[in-house]
Amino acid sequence: MSVPITVIASSRPSERLLDHVAPGTTLIVDRRTALELGADTLVARGCVTMSEPETYFRSPGCDCCAVREDLVGSVVRAMRRATPPRRLVVLVDHQSNDLLTVISTILSSVEINLRCTLDGVITHVDAVE
Repeated sequence: MSVPITVIASSRPSERLLDHVAPGTTLIVDRRTALELGADTLVARGCVTMSEPETYFRSPGCDCCAVREDLVGSVVRAMRRATPPRRLVVLVDHQSNDLLTVISTILSSVEINLRCTLDGVITHVDAVE
């Protein structure tokens, strides 16, 4: 069973985003963003996996060789639950995290590709920024 992963890149996600998290969906987000969103109810239901960005460089100093190890661990942890999710949503702050590293990690990780596929990338761009 291959679970779709959707990546949402937004520097200022709103609480309304949580209204669209359907049953059977797990949200992967860092702790700071989860607190800003007020995701307490989703955390209590087990619909959130906290993931603090941890980038590993296969070749020291080479940005194209970067892998988000925390993301791999979060996806694997979510898929090993008693009732695995039907969809994963990865919320990324594109101002403080490299969106390309997140996408390349999803596409290149064997552990993720055994369980999931990249469904789509949604970006929220503010014209003022």
